Amino acid sequence: MASDFMQEATTAYENKNYKVAIPILKALAAQNNADAQYTLAGAYEEGNGVPVDYKQAFILYEKAAAKSNVWAQYKLGVFYEEGKGCKQDYKTAANLYDKASSKGNEWALYKLGILYEKGLGVKQNYTTAFQLYEKASKKDNVWAQYCLGILYEEGKGVQKDQEAAAELYEVAANQGNEWAQYKLAVLYEEGNGVSKDFEKAADLYIKAADQGNSWAQYKLGLMLEEGRGSDVDCETASKWYEKAVRQNNDWAKLHLASFYSLGKGVPKNYAKAYSILQSIKDPKFGGIKSAEELKGMVKSMMPANSIESKTEKQPEPKQKATTKAKAKAIKK
Repeated sequence: MASDFMQEATTAYENKNYKVAIPILKALAAQNNADAQYTLAGAYEEGNGVPVDYKQAFILYEKAAAKSNVWAQYKLGVFYEEGKGCKQDYKTAANLYDKASSKGNEWALYKLGILYEKGLGVKQNYTTAFQLYEKASKKDNVWAQYCLGILYEEGKGVQKDQEAAAELYEVAANQGNEWAQYKLAVLYEEGNGVSKDFEKAADLYIKAADQGNSWAQYKLGLMLEEGRGSDVDCETASKWYEKAVRQNNDWAKLHLASFYSLGKGVPKNYAKAYSILQSIKDPKFGGIKSAEELKGMVKSMMPANSIESKTEKQPEPKQKATTKAKAKAIKK
């Protein structure tokens, strides 16, 4: 009987019919049904049919995890890792990921790999991280494939192999992973692990940039500014730099500020250049010139009393949405 109600609730929940699903889930959760507790916890976490409530979600994940629900163990680990609804505790997160990964949960394998790679809650061990990523990769976990590629590229926990890195990035990139697309583009641009191919690099940068990857946007601007794989096109380059600047990319800020100070691809505007440079937190940040040096040059070209009146405030960086696959510490 309980299984019939759970099936009804699951179907309604998947169809976003929360008015039907939530009351059934609450009733079953009160009867200690682990599947109902797990699903209801997800509803509280995401605000599906109920107000977002991380503490309530944590309580329900904890109850389901105690009954050996593998997905609840994984999600409870995520909550401990991120400090959602509880005090952040990497060691407890690692223990929970270990329990879930021992049952073959690919997301727990991937997340535990991150903790071992970074030394959070466990002793840093690249070899163990590599092994965990490899297991998750074989289960088609796209983020594990990406992270495994990084270890191959950097020679951490395994012998350095850029060809193997390129192959893994390609597998993940073909599944739409923006960071794999970006990293594979860099390899094509530089000819590491693959034959140098500016056209393929640009195509991959565009795919990642269209998903909002600020580094891909910056690199596209740079390729167009320098005429790599195409004619020099500073006007289009400036547009890509603008997109990256909106996400607070300091390298893009330096190049865009230079464009405005020189009238390169955009109308000359010293005040705007100065404003962009002011938004760089580290004045010694390097690039074309250090931010401080370039700011000094721009300031010297501006009319007196024009800095305060003409400086425009730069927009705050947009906060990217978290996916269930991604702990927010994913590498660039």
